[in-house]
Amino acid sequence: MDDTNVRFLVLNREKAEEHTSQLRRYAVISITDCGSQEAKLKESPHRVAVLRLQFSDVDADRHPIVRKYGNDPLYKRWIEVFSDKYAEQIFNFYSEHKDEVDYFLIHCEAGISRSPAVAATLCFYETGNDEYFFAKFLPNRYIYRTILDFLDKGGHLHNRVRIKRDLSPNGLHPSVNKIIFTD
Repeated sequence: MDDTNVRFLVLNREKAEEHTSQLRRYAVISITDCGSQEAKLKESPHRVAVLRLQFSDVDADRHPIVRKYGNDPLYKRWIEVFSDKYAEQIFNFYSEHKDEVDYFLIHCEAGISRSPAVAATLCFYETGNDEYFFAKFLPNRYIYRTILDFLDKGGHLHNRVRIKRDLSPNGLHPSVNKIIFTD
């Protein structure tokens, strides 16, 4: 795969397990389903670090199983809702490696929802633009909002942007409805 002009490369698990870079240094954010085995990533002298996470591709506010059984220990093995703890791990990993790598490979099982949400948020943080990921993929908006909220609460968005929050249509969770650039 040609990764010469990419800062955030989104792949599915199968493609991520095949991926190696011949020239560029990279770090991996590996997202797998709860209870599944870790992705078997190929060794590469250009891979600097790997962050391995397991969480479900669900929206905590809307998914009926999460609402009904989310705290039940039996279901915790199979359902792990994305939260600030994951947002913090992702941001800390990104911050630690952003200056030493050429790109971040971010994968989940299908490469459609969780990994594009993470990539969109990091790309937005870095460049102020996340349009590519919303045009090409279907980012999990709950994960996207949670990371943006974490960055905003932690003061990491600085004065570059102001996030306008309103209640979501179901009135339960504040959502990111509009991002206003202040530069």
